[in-house]
Amino acid sequence: LGIPGSGTTAVMLGALMMLGVKPGPILFSQYPEIAWGVIASILIGNIILVIINLPLAIPLVQLLKIPQRIMMPLILGMAFMGTYFLNYSSFDFILVMGFALGGYIFSKLEIPLPPMVLALILGGTTEQSFRNSMSLSDGSLSIFFSKPISVVLIALSVISLVYSLLKRRKYVS
Repeated sequence: LGIPGSGTTAVMLGALMMLGVKPGPILFSQYPEIAWGVIASILIGNIILVIINLPLAIPLVQLLKIPQRIMMPLILGMAFMGTYFLNYSSFDFILVMGFALGGYIFSKLEIPLPPMVLALILGGTTEQSFRNSMSLSDGSLSIFFSKPISVVLIALSVISLVYSLLKRRKYVS
């Protein structure tokens, strides 16, 4: 269907969409070389991972003993340097800093990451579909209520939203 079920598949679908490949049930018939290439790369990657991880398992576990206050600055420093050295662009560095700040704020506000990733990946497709619908209906929202299945899906969405809000309110009090 082209709807990611996790953050990993959302990133994968985003990469496919950037390549101009429309993910979905017809992926194997329209782009078999890409679909089978992904499957082959996963298989080869797992084999290589086993070969590398068996001898390195114990040293990698030792890395977990390094305190987070030492490890975090090292990882962030390498990530920021890698971002800058990719294109030697200050803008890229500032962009990453902005996303890092946004991620920090989201974590402090306990905003979950998967919905944000889904919004970024599916946002463009959703907007294009909405524009097509509005164009077909001459700007009338009634097109979303013209078929029984769409009414049922909208009702289920509203019920789910209201239920989660009520549940959250009950949990807070």
